[in-house]
Amino acid sequence: MHLATRIRGELVERLTGERGPYNAIFTTNGISSTTASLIAAALGFRDLTKLTADDVASIRRGHLLLAMYNAWQPGVFALSGWDLVGALPLDRKQVADLIRDGDTRWIHRSAYDLMDYQPDARQSSSKMPKGTALYGALPDQLADDSSFISGLRDILAVRAKYGIAKATQLDVPAVSNKAMLVMVHRLEKGDQITVLNFSGSPVAGTVMSRHLRPGSAIVDMMTGEPAGHIDDLHSCYGTLGPYEGRSFLVEPPEESEDSAS
Repeated sequence: MHLATRIRGELVERLTGERGPYNAIFTTNGISSTTASLIAAALGFRDLTKLTADDVASIRRGHLLLAMYNAWQPGVFALSGWDLVGALPLDRKQVADLIRDGDTRWIHRSAYDLMDYQPDARQSSSKMPKGTALYGALPDQLADDSSFISGLRDILAVRAKYGIAKATQLDVPAVSNKAMLVMVHRLEKGDQITVLNFSGSPVAGTVMSRHLRPGSAIVDMMTGEPAGHIDDLHSCYGTLGPYEGRSFLVEPPEESEDSAS
């Protein structure tokens, strides 16, 4: 079986049908969903009407992990208003006329209210039904340090402060745990390492890349705290909690006067 065909088959099996009945297949190789509902299916939540506060927190953590993946590498960062509020797909009955011809994408095109401007409205001026927003409107989220928006703000602050958008990707090194993803980037000053854990269990492993200079200091970009050094094998060791991501600044050692001369 062709690899792309197998991957599409696994995605459809794990994110739609019994595992994610709120998501829908679109044509032959797509899935109609919101980011929040895709994560919900990946986490095993089959009924979105029965999500607990802990379930929503798990979805939010997975959503922020995807934001880290997107933001902590070079290039454009993008997300939608549906992402900002944690929108869920509409029930198919709400858009039955629109999906009758097979365009299931209408289930993830719900109306949303970023500013809680019309909290009692059930649809927008375009007549699209208002969807369920797991994270709530922006004003409420901004007042909550544990909200999706607050977490996103911190992620994007790191991206902006260190110029990650304009960095150069040097390496995506092999790792010992398939749930981990490591990316190494060259910044204007120093290097940067993105380390992500896409599993629900803690992981530990060694990050090794020939681009990492021995003796370099490692600093957590979120906290500014020291996080170790690059050893003589061009590597460092670290641990991550479930669905956790971290971004590290790698500061090369200062050259001695002898080496400079």
